[in-house]
Amino acid sequence: MNHFFPRNALTVLATALLFAAVTASHAGAGCATQNPSGPRAVLECMALELGFADGNTLWTKKLFHPNTLDAFCSSTLESPNVIESQLFAESCQFQKKSYFSYENFLDADEELRLKLGASYQFMRTGLLSVKLQELANFLATASQETSGNGLLATRYEQDGLYFRYEVRDPLRKCWQPVENPNYTSKKEPEYRTALSSELCNQKSTASFVTDYYPYSTYVVAVQEGTGLINTQFVSDSDCQYSLKTPIATFSCWDNTTQSSKRPTIIGGAYPAPTGYAWQFMNKIIEPGYWIGMGNLQLTGVAVTQFFGWYYQNMVTPKQDDASMQAFVKEYLKNGKRAWTGGLWYWNFRSNGMNGDGSSKPTLHETLTNSKDACHDIGITTVLVNGTQCNDTPGRTAYYNYYKSNVFKLTDVAKKFTYGTTTSTTSTSMICSEAILNYCTK
Repeated sequence: MNHFFPRNALTVLATALLFAAVTASHAGAGCATQNPSGPRAVLECMALELGFADGNTLWTKKLFHPNTLDAFCSSTLESPNVIESQLFAESCQFQKKSYFSYENFLDADEELRLKLGASYQFMRTGLLSVKLQELANFLATASQETSGNGLLATRYEQDGLYFRYEVRDPLRKCWQPVENPNYTSKKEPEYRTALSSELCNQKSTASFVTDYYPYSTYVVAVQEGTGLINTQFVSDSDCQYSLKTPIATFSCWDNTTQSSKRPTIIGGAYPAPTGYAWQFMNKIIEPGYWIGMGNLQLTGVAVTQFFGWYYQNMVTPKQDDASMQAFVKEYLKNGKRAWTGGLWYWNFRSNGMNGDGSSKPTLHETLTNSKDACHDIGITTVLVNGTQCNDTPGRTAYYNYYKSNVFKLTDVAKKFTYGTTTSTTSTSMICSEAILNYCTK
């Protein structure tokens, strides 16, 4: 059957198509002028500008590929050992294919904004270009940490958010560390012994000691009689990390005047809170749960810090005592919780100490400061991985894809010079100690 439009209908259709084309051609200026605030407003505006129906379509069709989003949990494990089977069964039956969803991401962001108000400024600072660069940095980091490892031909573009937690080698190699309090450096062979693959393959989370098993230097306060963890701080031999307020702070002791304040469990005289006893952090959950997890692969002390921060800031009324193991299990099941962890890491985690005793700025503070060279992936890689600059090629490739291919921002690196006596010139795309000093001091 042949169909045709009347002449006036064709005129209306042509006018509508022309209007749509003109609107699209000016959409970039529209979003920049509107300067929307927060992930939902920014992504919904950019979706229309880029020709997508809505933010969710942009998320699943351009930023990520539907065949990779949480796809590990839809896969079949090949010859799994005991711990692989256990973690897969415990986590992957929940929120399959929706764990890393657009709505989980937005729900986490909106809950943080509701709870913390003006203290939380993710993608709410500066011009639209700065907000898009911050998002590109955040998504590049999340994608590198959860990469689909070449599942797509377009590796380092749309194959992020594949894994919920570390797999393969971290769940195949296990260790027998020396007893606390002497386990202070997992890099030295005298501190731990690698066990045979045959023995590791038979171990469950209750006895599988992963590569992320924390040092003896970290301690927490355990409530006597319940085993629940005090959520207000984490201590090590040098510092106490406060979890009570949105921006975490360190309180550090030196080896002379304040050494008596160190917790008793690691040799000092500082008493545990009334009703609590110090316990090594590596003893508060089954060792098999010390794995990289969530969209920023929180590991070791970081996931414990997030655990404490969460109950001090996101729960009403705040919860001073909680089960760390229950929290970790929920983290592996609940994508909103995982996004909250990633956004905490980005916006509130303190990245160590400056020489004057103050905490270093957060990733959000650094990426939105007035220095253009501090808006690219170079400083992000340093603050996430340290100056060893691991994962630079993949993370940079993801970043360039999101920043330039998707959001159409220039890919020209910014030059900067750091130093007073001996100056170092570098660029915003290079992970280095120079950019760390330039952006954080």
